[in-house]
Amino acid sequence: MKTNIVNHKDVSIKFTYKTLGEAIHDFFGLKGDYIGLRDNEVVTMLGRNLRKDISYKRTGQIVNCIEMQTYPVDDIKAEPIAEYVSDVLRNDDQQLADSIILTTVDQKLCKKRIRLTETLILEPIYIYISPSEVMEMFNNIENKVLNNQILSSKEELEFIIIPIFLGDDKKEEITSRLCYLFKEYSEVMDYTLSLKISFVLWLMIDRNIEDSSQKNQLNKVIDMEQKMDSLQELINEEKKEVKIALKKANTKIKDYEIQTKEHNNIIKEQGNKIKEQNNELLKKDNTIKEKDSKIKEKDSKIKEKDNIIKQLSLAISKSSKIPYEALIAMTNTNFEE
Repeated sequence: MKTNIVNHKDVSIKFTYKTLGEAIHDFFGLKGDYIGLRDNEVVTMLGRNLRKDISYKRTGQIVNCIEMQTYPVDDIKAEPIAEYVSDVLRNDDQQLADSIILTTVDQKLCKKRIRLTETLILEPIYIYISPSEVMEMFNNIENKVLNNQILSSKEELEFIIIPIFLGDDKKEEITSRLCYLFKEYSEVMDYTLSLKISFVLWLMIDRNIEDSSQKNQLNKVIDMEQKMDSLQELINEEKKEVKIALKKANTKIKDYEIQTKEHNNIIKEQGNKIKEQNNELLKKDNTIKEKDSKIKEKDSKIKEKDNIIKQLSLAISKSSKIPYEALIAMTNTNFEE
């Protein structure tokens, strides 16, 4: 069985996400919950047709843009990454985006910050599995399979991860040994999952094994020829399921947007009512202030009268004979409001 594939790792990652999206999302420990795939192709404002290996939606109205890189992400590689994410932000209403780069290169060698605009900076999330971590996975699987132990769901996915992230120095030896371990363990594995793992192993056998006779032997070990028809049926069925799931996810998102809009309208109405109530309170406050002002005026006049009376009493106490003119002046004082 021959393949015409050039980028085996890219194809393996695409296939894994398309058929095991939620499981592989959780495997890498990415934020949020997996919702479903979205179109991974965009035509940017610069007229370029760009596509990620995988693009999918997760909770929080966020798009995860996934790609596999086997070389350091430098300025040249960063340019299409920035252009793609910018297009997602510009054209997907209310969507945010994360750029997630699966890499076989130490992330220390990759660009940490990518400028999108004058004020917006993208910080890609790098997922790097070192050669020592890959070998640790392999040794663990080998030990468990040879000792007839059951693998966890995450460990079963490592049959896919190991050959993709293997260093080239051990790619032939480990790929070969992994195929034999898979053959033994697949008898107790979910058949659908074993089909998917077989396909990735088949791709990585083609990439990692140089000798054609050894390739053929390993393909027989994983029984790929017998599985091809079943795998094709599975892929066709899952394509239908993905479309249905995407339709349901989009319906949920629309329902959420409608509920959010209704909730915002209720808040707006409540805000208007509160504003009206505040205006009424303000009017009452102004009325009270006007009354207070009138009361102060009356108080001031009363004090003025008190002062005049005190002056009159004082004058009377000092002299029993008050000049006629002064008495007239005092008695003619206006005491009315």
